[in-house]
Amino acid sequence: MEPSLKKIVYIGSLFLVLLIMVPLTKYVAAQNLSDIILFITTISLANISCLLHIFIYKKIETKAKYNDYSQRNIIFASTVVFLELNGISYTIQKKENKEQFSFSVNWKKKDAATEQLRAIFCSLCIHNFKGITPTQQTKWAIQNDWEENLETNLTIEEKKRLWKKQSKSLQFHFKNNKKTVNQIHKFIQKNSNSEMIKNFVEELVKKK
Repeated sequence: MEPSLKKIVYIGSLFLVLLIMVPLTKYVAAQNLSDIILFITTISLANISCLLHIFIYKKIETKAKYNDYSQRNIIFASTVVFLELNGISYTIQKKENKEQFSFSVNWKKKDAATEQLRAIFCSLCIHNFKGITPTQQTKWAIQNDWEENLETNLTIEEKKRLWKKQSKSLQFHFKNNKKTVNQIHKFIQKNSNSEMIKNFVEELVKKK
């Protein structure tokens, strides 16, 4: 999670807890309680507020980390599936920091048009994968990847039309391989061997 987003989540979760606990504290204070009981109750509510805030923040942070990790995995999985479908040779490299991303894929670019379609295919997969919400950063990265492979200068409207046209042309391949991308996504969460992953991908695509 980005530092700026972390700050927003932290403040937001704190504000949510305050919305719940402030009225509750006022209600308790309005009751006819002895000073000692009121003191103990107030301290208890303050502790509950702190614990609730930490719980909500950690829950959101964990979910955000999983979402980021899953996005990178889906982009990886959709990339290797696309390369396999187009007969493009590639290598898989394991990264040391598993919290960031376990694997990356390297390949020799075929041509600009194919690279554009690869970016579109990744976009279709990441936007239609259940349980994952693509971040703005991920959307921009895919968009930039696609635009970098445009051979001519296009207007914004021309880019939109081309994106839509290419997305439509890949709908069949996306629907036919959506399950494969999902299987690879699950597989790489349990396996850390690059060769095993490559063999798994090749076998899945061959069955299509």
